[in-house]
Amino acid sequence: MNLILKYVDDFNLLIPENSNASAGDEMKHIVSWSESNKLYINFTKCRELVFCRPSLKSDSLPYALPNIVRVICDRFL
Repeated sequence: MNLILKYVDDFNLLIPENSNASAGDEMKHIVSWSESNKLYINFTKCRELVFCRPSLKSDSLPYALPNIVRVICDRFL
């Protein structure tokens, strides 16, 4: 089960490893919904944070989302 937490001016999308939907698919739905509701997503402020075991190499992580910077740490407001 994927989870989206929406706030007035931001959102957090949490996708478990065993989800049927990919992060890319979920972002396409969010962008489509935003456009149909005349809302703008500022991709320069978007971040992707992948939680994984320390033993995993970075090349084995899922591909990064286009137009979104992948970070190793961030803060949630």
